[in-house]
Amino acid sequence: MNKKIAATVLAFVFIVGFAGHSVFAQNESTAVWEKIYRSSTSDEQRYSVMLRIIELKDRAFVPLLKDALQNVYNSKIENRAFPDITKSRIALAKIIIQECGELRALESSDLIFEIYKNSSDALLRAEAAISLGKMRATDFVPVLSRDLMAINLNPRLADSRDQEILAFGLVRSLELMKSPLGYEAVFLASFGWYSGPSLVKSSAEAALQVIVEDPIDILIGIVSVSKDSTYRYAALLAAEKSKASPSRKVDLARATLKEMVQVHENKTLRQMDADKVRKKTLEIMRDNGDTTSQSVAIISQAILQELNDDEILLAYLVLGTNASAPAVDFLISRLAEYNQRQKTNLITTREKTIYRQILVAAGIAKSPRVRPVLMDGEFAGHDGQIIREIKELLKKLPQ
Repeated sequence: MNKKIAATVLAFVFIVGFAGHSVFAQNESTAVWEKIYRSSTSDEQRYSVMLRIIELKDRAFVPLLKDALQNVYNSKIENRAFPDITKSRIALAKIIIQECGELRALESSDLIFEIYKNSSDALLRAEAAISLGKMRATDFVPVLSRDLMAINLNPRLADSRDQEILAFGLVRSLELMKSPLGYEAVFLASFGWYSGPSLVKSSAEAALQVIVEDPIDILIGIVSVSKDSTYRYAALLAAEKSKASPSRKVDLARATLKEMVQVHENKTLRQMDADKVRKKTLEIMRDNGDTTSQSVAIISQAILQELNDDEILLAYLVLGTNASAPAVDFLISRLAEYNQRQKTNLITTREKTIYRQILVAAGIAKSPRVRPVLMDGEFAGHDGQIIREIKELLKKLPQ
């Protein structure tokens, strides 16, 4: 037993001694590299030494990184009178800022933000923004969001390339921050003026799925304020791709369709883009299993406004999949109305197409409550094809 204890003690002493030696060696290495960096006499030398320091990926260098960045900042990173010096200092500042981000050196965030605010170099500002994102410096989200929003809404042809570089960095930063405060700015960037090669739009679209899992409340706010169909359609697409629950996606679709119905008299909303938005709301309701009576009220109102025929046909199918009591009531009322129009020879060819679609919707709903109106339709004088469809549906309905 004593031999086992002695062996254990020796092993422990060896491990502690080895670890202590490693820590000492590590500290010694840090001190050596710090001394070499501080003794460098040019930005080019500092850059070369800093590259070696960065390879070590050691948080022990954070104080040196912060101090080195402060010195670069104090010596004026950008000086138009000395372009070569400016180039060297920007390169040095970039790699220090990048490493601060990689090491999550939050203690350097204030300094990096100062460089972000005061630099005129787009790449340097983008790197600073990304670094702040990596260290989750969320205090700066409001400013970064505001800056991205400004670029989204105010493209400048003369320096569009620099704007795209900075916008890409801001999108990446806000994605890493994962703050709801940054969502709307990234959302607008996802379909903004940016060119394809800049990757701003594609990066923003991907970021939307990361920043918040359920962005529905934010998107409802957007579709409620903006009357632009482009914004509304993009909001619906963002909701579809999000991790929000089906019922929450339906909430957005319903809110959007309600806005479209309420402002139906606005002629600008009769354009193709508006039709596309309404169609998308109906598809989301259908695909996410909406069975709520609230949706029925909005869909019914849209149908009665005599919108695009394709939308009306889709709307009836959505009511069929909804299959709630209000949905079935509306289907019955519309079947009854068209039966009466047929009896008085007022029904049009277009209305016959709609009637047949309502029959399909009634079959999807599978409610026996439609049986009486179908039996009335069988003897209302409809053409042979419609009568055959009515009879077939009556066979399939539950008693």
